[in-house]
Amino acid sequence: MDWKQIEGKWTVEEWLQKEIETQLCYEYISGTLLEMQGGNFPHSSINMNVLTYFNMQFRGRDCKVFGTRFRVQITPTIYLYPDGSAVCGDVICADNEQTMFANPTLIIETISPTSAYRDMGIKLDYYQVPSVECVLLVDHSRPHIRLHTKTERGWLMISYSGLDAVVPVTVFDIQLPLSEIYLDIEFDSPSSSA
Repeated sequence: MDWKQIEGKWTVEEWLQKEIETQLCYEYISGTLLEMQGGNFPHSSINMNVLTYFNMQFRGRDCKVFGTRFRVQITPTIYLYPDGSAVCGDVICADNEQTMFANPTLIIETISPTSAYRDMGIKLDYYQVPSVECVLLVDHSRPHIRLHTKTERGWLMISYSGLDAVVPVTVFDIQLPLSEIYLDIEFDSPSSSA
């Protein structure tokens, strides 16, 4: 998903009221609002494939998968909308209305060319909080996933490329085949020079 910054400094209460009034999603970062804008067909399809795959794998487990419209509280001054997330164990809601939670275990971001810098930079840093065990960065322009896993020594990133690749998400004992994630997705072929 893409985003655009809204002018002004906002309180958490003003941000929540703006979302109610406009029916739009805004990430909140220390007083700054970033309007979340829609993605395109590949982005949406890939994201749905990832969420569906995890939802199926988590059946019978104490894990719940959430889509793009569910807020995640990172700190009391940072609230984000990942493309997907999951909580294993009890969900700790950050508000009485149960519209956001504070203990994600898994974060999923589907990366587009316009969101790559932000998703792979500042948002990735924000996601490295105690409850998060792994972050999946899923490329929407080619079959490529970056898996960031929390270890005792810090965060480890391993990349997986190609439709034959399988991502071992060991935190959840899940094998994630890229062929499933990119099912029915057509990629632009590199242009040839004359």
